Amino acid sequence: RKMKKEKKSILDKIVEFIFGKPIIVTNSFFGEMTDAGDYYECRRLFSPTGRVVEIGLEKKRNGPDEKQINFFKWLEENYDLVIEKLSPIIEKQVSEWIPNFRIQNFRAEFILKHLFLPKCDKETFDWEISFYADNELQHFCSLEMTGMEVKQILIDG
Repeated sequence: RKMKKEKKSILDKIVEFIFGKPIIVTNSFFGEMTDAGDYYECRRLFSPTGRVVEIGLEKKRNGPDEKQINFFKWLEENYDLVIEKLSPIIEKQVSEWIPNFRIQNFRAEFILKHLFLPKCDKETFDWEISFYADNELQHFCSLEMTGMEVKQILIDG
């Protein structure tokens, strides 16, 4: 039985022509990952949301390791703690543009879209988390973190 080949778009063909075929690496936990230079790009189900999230993984010599996998699992297991920490910070930032802005239900209003996971080689490390605000804001909210402390918030429409 032959596998059906996925048809490429014109854009995919142009990108492939200019940059060459992407290098795909497979990992037992993260699945298929595209080599993007100094990091990998992949997609994986994020169990607390029931949605697929895009993930950037800082490259390590032998691919993602247990520290990166364990951090991803920690984020899944502690997602309520993470959003409890981030919700008031995002709300305060947004209320500077939209007076009286209040988050009613973070899980319903903010859709997790992207995580960037570092090498996780230090006790406390920098990482990123991004949401799409599916409420009156209708913007992407990206947070640069050090441990559980927010370093910077970027809100981009």
